[in-house]
Amino acid sequence: MRWFCIVTAGLLLAACQRDGGASTQTQRRIGEARMQDDLFVSLTYGAVRGFTEDQLVLRSASPLVEITLEAGANAFGPIDVELRNQHLDASLRVVTATVLDADDLDGCPVVTGIEINCVAAFDAVGAACETSGQCPAGLRCASETCQPGEAFDLCAPPDVQRLQGQRTSMQFDHAVESCTRLRLETFVEPTDEPLRFAVLGPTRDEEVIAALSDDFEAARLDFVVLLGDHVSSRSEAGLAALERIVTLLGTPTVVLAGPREISSDQGAPFLRRFGPHDHIWRLKGAGFFAFFSATGGLGNRGLDRLDGFLRLLDDDPEAPLIGFTHVPPFDPNDLRDNAFRSDIEATQVMSLLEQHGVHQIYAGGLGTGYEQTLGVETFVTTGRGTTTQPSAEWILVEISPDGEGREVGDRVISSERRDL
Repeated sequence: MRWFCIVTAGLLLAACQRDGGASTQTQRRIGEARMQDDLFVSLTYGAVRGFTEDQLVLRSASPLVEITLEAGANAFGPIDVELRNQHLDASLRVVTATVLDADDLDGCPVVTGIEINCVAAFDAVGAACETSGQCPAGLRCASETCQPGEAFDLCAPPDVQRLQGQRTSMQFDHAVESCTRLRLETFVEPTDEPLRFAVLGPTRDEEVIAALSDDFEAARLDFVVLLGDHVSSRSEAGLAALERIVTLLGTPTVVLAGPREISSDQGAPFLRRFGPHDHIWRLKGAGFFAFFSATGGLGNRGLDRLDGFLRLLDDDPEAPLIGFTHVPPFDPNDLRDNAFRSDIEATQVMSLLEQHGVHQIYAGGLGTGYEQTLGVETFVTTGRGTTTQPSAEWILVEISPDGEGREVGDRVISSERRDL
C-alpha cells in the first residue's frame, strides 16, 4: 500500500478558525474520500491518510471507529484497507447493510432497496418462526427457524489481520458490491476486566512517548491520551515523527493538539494525520470525549460542538464520563490564572460539563501537575515540567468495580500519578 494519493489540505481543509479550532465541516471532511467515481468512504471519527482506487489507509482518532462504504453501480473491488490505531482486542463487523435502488443512486436498479440490521440478523439465526415476516431483514423462515437469505451475505465481516510491527493496525480486503451501503464498526466484546488508560501531558519531545512503550504495555492499557505539545519541531516533519512513533507504540493513542501541533499551516497537517480535534468514543461501559482548546478558548461554534457531542453521551447517567483537552478552562492555581483567555467562556464550559454529568476532565498546557475536586474533577498534568516545578509524570487511570477513588454507579475511577 505504498502508492496512494495524499489527501491535500487544499482540497479538504480550511484554515483553523479563531472561533474554536477547525470548523465542524472541516473536521468531518478529513475523514472522507471518493476512491472511485462510484465509491465513497467516510469514517467516524478519523482521517483518510491516503488512497488510490483500490487501496485505502485510514487512521481512527480513538480506539474504535465506524466506517461507511457506499458503492454505486460502477464501483469495483476488492479494495485493500489498512486501518490504524485500533484497540488490541477489537474485532470488525458489519452493522448495517443497505441495498440501494435508483432513488438512492443513479444507475442502480429500479427496485425497492432494503436495509439489514446485521447485528440483529446474526442474533436471530436459528430463532423459531412460522413465516419469513417474523425474521429480521436478510433472513427467511425455513424449517421453522430463521435462516440466512441471499442478501445476508452482505453482513459477512471481512477477514482481518494485524500488521507485523504495528499491533494497533488492521488490514483487510473489502469485496465491493455495487449499489450497496455498508456501515462497519470495530468493537470490543463486553468484559468484566477493568478499563485502564494513560494520560501524558506536554513533553515537547516525541521520543519521551517512545520511551514509555514498555511501561504502557506493562500496565495493560486500553489506550493512551496525549494532551498536546508533544512535537519537538513545530513543522510537518515534527508531526510526521509523532505519527510514526504512535503508529509503532503498540497501544492505541488519542492525540490532541496543542499550540505546537497547530503552528504548521494553521493546523491543517495535524488534522490530516490524526483526525478531528473534537470526537467521542465508548469503551467497556464508559464514555469519553476530546475537545479543542489549544488557542485558549472554544468560541461559540466550539461550545455548540461540545454540547452536541455530550448530548450523544447522555443516554447512560450511571456510566463514567471523562473528557480530555489541552488547556483546562480554569487554572487550578487561582493566583497564576493561566488557562482560558475568557473567564466567562471557562464558566460556560464548566457549566456545560456539569450539566451533562461529566465526572472528570484531564488537561495539559500549564507545565504543572495539579488536581482540583469540584463537580467535575479536574486533573492537570505535564510530561515535561518547568524550572520552578520540574516534576514530569504520566497518569494511570483505572475504572473498575472496586478500589479507592471517585464512585460512579457501580464503578470506581482511580488515578495514579507516575514519575517519568
